[in-house]
Amino acid sequence: GTMDVGGGLLMGAGSLMKGNPSGKGGVVKGNLHRNSNCYNGKCWLYQIDNKTTGEPYKIGETGVPPNSTGKLPRPQYQVNKLNKNSTNHFDYKIKGEYNGKAEVRRIETETIDKFKLKDPRSLPGNKGRH
Repeated sequence: GTMDVGGGLLMGAGSLMKGNPSGKGGVVKGNLHRNSNCYNGKCWLYQIDNKTTGEPYKIGETGVPPNSTGKLPRPQYQVNKLNKNSTNHFDYKIKGEYNGKAEVRRIETETIDKFKLKDPRSLPGNKGRH
């Protein structure tokens, strides 16, 4: 597909969705993207852990529902990539299910802030401020 980006067109934008290699699952009824703060459907908060060190690696959120095997595509894709490129072993767990992107993003930020307050070096997979 194409996407209007500030006056220009970006070709093949659907395939550029991070964490969603199939390109499916981004746009829902009425052309409202699941990544929009206006999206009020189910969203999930997840935590990726470094199972080798026992340390939490990243807190994230997604609006793309679990696949037929019950796995969330976004964190599973990230975990697979981390495991391929690291000697450590990573896995994820679902921390909660929420109604709407705005709510899950607020909780994601609060959760990251709590970790960073205890130890600023925690959550190396979360770069910057959310």
